[in-house]
Amino acid sequence: MRKHGLAAIDLLVIDVEGYEFEIISTINFAQTSIRFICYERVLLGDKLLPCENLLRQAGFRLIDFGQDTFGFRAPDSKLLRPWKQWVR
Repeated sequence: MRKHGLAAIDLLVIDVEGYEFEIISTINFAQTSIRFICYERVLLGDKLLPCENLLRQAGFRLIDFGQDTFGFRAPDSKLLRPWKQWVR
């Protein structure tokens, strides 16, 4: 982000065949503005719950769909009203 002068990320998509948690755990969410995050969860194994907990602690709410999880923060919850029954 520094290299390219980015102040914020609207959508971060991660699909690295089971290493999503390793990448997500390196993000400093207090200093990095990420509006939405989408990652493949099916290969996380025992790192699934730690990954979800880390994102929840960063203020994300999560929706599972297919093999992926979509995360958003409270200010954007109004955009997802049609899917509210799946939000965790």
